[in-house]
Amino acid sequence: MIKLTPGRILATILIAVSVWVVHAFLEAILAACVIATASWPLYRRFAARLPRGLRKAIAPVLFTCGLTVFVLAPLVFACWALLTEANALLLGLAAVDRAGLAVPPWIGCPRLRSSDRGWLRARNQAPWPC
Repeated sequence: MIKLTPGRILATILIAVSVWVVHAFLEAILAACVIATASWPLYRRFAARLPRGLRKAIAPVLFTCGLTVFVLAPLVFACWALLTEANALLLGLAAVDRAGLAVPPWIGCPRLRSSDRGWLRARNQAPWPC
């Protein structure tokens, strides 16, 4: 039988809290493990090309910066394209808000009596060109 001492209880609580905190970052940790495992052979070749004195100090920093740019550049491009499209959409909505929404010509004219057309035109409420 395991004896419950304050140290063991504290260790159990510490492990439980650690697992709870790490659980929120589990996807990011797994993604980092996949990237590190996949890029390890490339890193070894990269480090082998550097001078011997710089391998331990500069190689990890340079490779991490290069890999970060390689991963983040498409994300930055996608965000920039999304913001550009959102800006165009907002400008179009602002133009419609200012000028109103025109009835497309392919809809055609509704079949109204001439008295109804005159009534709508007199009040500037006829959206149709006919």
